[in-house]
Amino acid sequence: MGCDGGTIPKRHELVKGPKKVEKDIKELNLTDNPEWEGEGRTTKGDRYEDMHSAMFICPVVGLEMNGKHRFCYLQTCGCVFSDRALKEVKTEICHK
Repeated sequence: MGCDGGTIPKRHELVKGPKKVEKDIKELNLTDNPEWEGEGRTTKGDRYEDMHSAMFICPVVGLEMNGKHRFCYLQTCGCVFSDRALKEVKTEICHK
């Protein structure tokens, strides 16, 4: 590997990328938004349709997961809640 004093190490011997471990991957439990109709809906144009509804919501306070609000998950079960909901409830026990 180049430690013998005479050889130059190859690039793949020097660069070691981060290894993903199975324990680092957590499956999240998201709550579907009942108002979201999907991407493939047909629009006639005869009524107002909110195109900015999010696919998922917080199950406690109903905030949409649209990037405006902070969300976090419980490490024990993987359930996703808004930051506001966890501050109001003040517990880390899942009630689902």
